[in-house]
Amino acid sequence: MAREGITATGIARICHCSPSSVIRIIDEAVELKSRVARLPENLCLDEFRSVNRTMSFICCDAEVSHDIVAILENRSTKTIREHFMNRYTNLERAAVKSVVVDLNAQYIKFIKALFPNARIIIDRFHIVQLVGRALGNARISLIKKMNDCHCREYKILKAHWRLFHKDSADLETASLNTLPPAVVSGG
Repeated sequence: MAREGITATGIARICHCSPSSVIRIIDEAVELKSRVARLPENLCLDEFRSVNRTMSFICCDAEVSHDIVAILENRSTKTIREHFMNRYTNLERAAVKSVVVDLNAQYIKFIKALFPNARIIIDRFHIVQLVGRALGNARISLIKKMNDCHCREYKILKAHWRLFHKDSADLETASLNTLPPAVVSGG
């Protein structure tokens, strides 16, 4: 009856049972789609911009293969929790050893509930990105505090912002010599 498009309430009336019983029986009878046979021991969780500029959720194997475990249409906590709770047993989820995430506090809140034995690892990319943003914000606030927009320090901070994001090994000593001592020493 469900294949013919009859609602759970309609099937319940016909079969003289509750709609929740109908849903439970359908769930037991239908093979779970898009279920990875076994959850990897190490997972990566992240979001990405998908169709119509909405944010979607992706979960993949953190090992070399990077096989996709799940792609969900949104990144809401409810959707993610239901996906893992409904598709994987407590034992399968407890076997996960680590979960790599960005700095999204939403994920960190529910990871311990879903994967009780997993260590939470913040990935390097997002840490470097956060530090880069903080450095940029500090540079901009320093520029805004300067009264004289024609002084040498102002012009260097304004024009040579890329130097602050370069790896120190890639900097030439000549570039460092053009910076004022206060900027080079971090003061």
